[in-house]
Amino acid sequence: MNNRSSVGELVESIAGRDKGQIFMVYKVTKDGDYYLVNGDNRTFKSPKLKNRKHIKALGFEVTHLKEKLEQNKCIYDNEIYSCIKKYKEN
Repeated sequence: MNNRSSVGELVESIAGRDKGQIFMVYKVTKDGDYYLVNGDNRTFKSPKLKNRKHIKALGFEVTHLKEKLEQNKCIYDNEIYSCIKKYKEN
């Protein structure tokens, strides 16, 4: 993946056991790895750490959740889950 995903962006896993699953970028490390959450089996308490080579950006940003993250406001896992569900329906 040449382009860098940002916090709040939806990405798809392209490698590993979770291949094909959609996640939201929760945090980006200094090394360029990503902490991913989906509100279901990957929550804020147990995010998935993925190498940037193993994800594909979907070009969709969840702006209201990104703003909450930037302002250190509380985000619930069901908010992420519903955003991913709505994305899949479209």
